[in-house]
Amino acid sequence: MLDPALRLADLALPTSNPLLRFVPAGVAGVAGRTRSPEQVERAVRTLDDGADFVVLIGGSVLDDTMALAITPHVGSVLLMAFENQTLLADLDQAQRALRFCKARHVGLVISTGSRP
Repeated sequence: MLDPALRLADLALPTSNPLLRFVPAGVAGVAGRTRSPEQVERAVRTLDDGADFVVLIGGSVLDDTMALAITPHVGSVLLMAFENQTLLADLDQAQRALRFCKARHVGLVISTGSRP
């Protein structure tokens, strides 16, 4: 979606439900090449165009700068914590990073299962 020449309709993969489509994550760019905040915002807005509900799966808030870059452009952010595995200090740092990046709403999901 960072390529303005690509259309969402050409990238979306159909599912068995005609109202549900997936867009593959693809490659964010060449290693060492950064994307401008404007490019990130345009990509997020393009995904939102015409959809009732969009879920973006970002990486670790503490390890993935793209996850933080999309934060101010989405309605809500859900943090996933794993019981007996996620450190409270890491969760606190993640929440502070999201607030710093102007997250509008932050929710927390606690999983009792193991990490994938």
